[in-house]
Amino acid sequence: MLTIYLIALGFGGTLLLASMLLGGQDASADHGDGGEVHTEAAEGGEAIWTVARSVRFWTFLFAFGGAVGAVLTGLDAAGTVATAVIAGLAGVAAGTVATTVMRAVSGAASSMVEAAELTGVSGVVVVAIERGQLGKVRVEAKGRAVDLLAATDDAAALPTGTEILVIGGGDDGRVQVTRAPTD
Repeated sequence: MLTIYLIALGFGGTLLLASMLLGGQDASADHGDGGEVHTEAAEGGEAIWTVARSVRFWTFLFAFGGAVGAVLTGLDAAGTVATAVIAGLAGVAAGTVATTVMRAVSGAASSMVEAAELTGVSGVVVVAIERGQLGKVRVEAKGRAVDLLAATDDAAALPTGTEILVIGGGDDGRVQVTRAPTD
């Protein structure tokens, strides 16, 4: 069994080291099932399946499960079955914690801009907006220019180049704007 633990440690350790050196990301994030799915899954009971789809989970499972199994085998601290169970549980725990923590951290540090976060931000109209119709505005948020669909309740149209103020945002990504007050 020591050979199996050492192979698992070598495989997981190599992936972990490569990830740290090359700045790798969780593979599940590359397939369009980013933070929203993980958040919903955690609330809905599918969290373990979402975590288990992560390359990060398997990397930590192999690295830490293999390490614990190799140490327990080397110390002859427990029987073969007990060592396998403890190593497996340690690997699953390490993988789950690492994946959950990294998703929480990357979600908190997201550069994604939500429409609701933009209330009070000023910008400029890039596609004219008339009452009851959509246009487009550009605002500065999180250090970058963001173009958003926008609507207005202003009686007068907001032509291209008009300074605006975001007064609200919807779940659909649209923002509600009004002409920016002049001094």
